[in-house]
Amino acid sequence: MSKYRIGLYSLMMVLFLAACNNGNDDGTNNAEESLNKEAKRVELAENFISLITEGDFEAATEHFDETMSDELPPEVLEELWESFQNQFGSFLEQKYLRTEATENYQVVFIQGLFEGTEAEFSITFDEELQIAGFFVY
Repeated sequence: MSKYRIGLYSLMMVLFLAACNNGNDDGTNNAEESLNKEAKRVELAENFISLITEGDFEAATEHFDETMSDELPPEVLEELWESFQNQFGSFLEQKYLRTEATENYQVVFIQGLFEGTEAEFSITFDEELQIAGFFVY
């Protein structure tokens, strides 16, 4: 069974469990809130990659936390992106792969397809939905 189907079935199960809530305020809304946050993280990650590929590095860095803002300002991100494209070819498309939890962070993995190869981007989010890390594999 493909990862896509497993993810789809997991999403359907979470939605089903959230729908079963009778409106009791006993913490059962946490599944729905968690699902909303995950959808927002995926949206932000995909938007981040889109902004980079469009060359809008200022906008791409707007959701960086303080450390990322210091370590990867827009001009450095631009140099990094140009280096990727020189090495891998033009960027063609992106595809959401998965989200993984670590201690206080959530990592969204996006597959990037370039003319010459594929790469995997990991965009790490803190609890405030700020980007706290960006890696390419």
